[in-house]
Amino acid sequence: MSTTALPNTKDAIGDSWTSAKRHARRIARHGRHVAEDIGGEMRELLAELEQTLTEGTEADADDYVRENPWQAIVIVGGVALVAGALLSRGR
Repeated sequence: MSTTALPNTKDAIGDSWTSAKRHARRIARHGRHVAEDIGGEMRELLAELEQTLTEGTEADADDYVRENPWQAIVIVGGVALVAGALLSRGR
């Protein structure tokens, strides 16, 4: 092994490390923005869910689901999304 191979390898590793740090910072920034967007969407979804549940409890629940099947699907999806988010934070 020549003596020039080791410094070149060191430089290559240093360049790779610098590049990896830049990518990690970019991913972290992007992740924070995504988390903020998801948080806003979750708040809106929960507000809609609360309003829909309030309206749904005023009438018979079965009739409400039959009259508003898509809203019922959105409610179930929202509850599943919230449950998944809470469970993933616990890990």
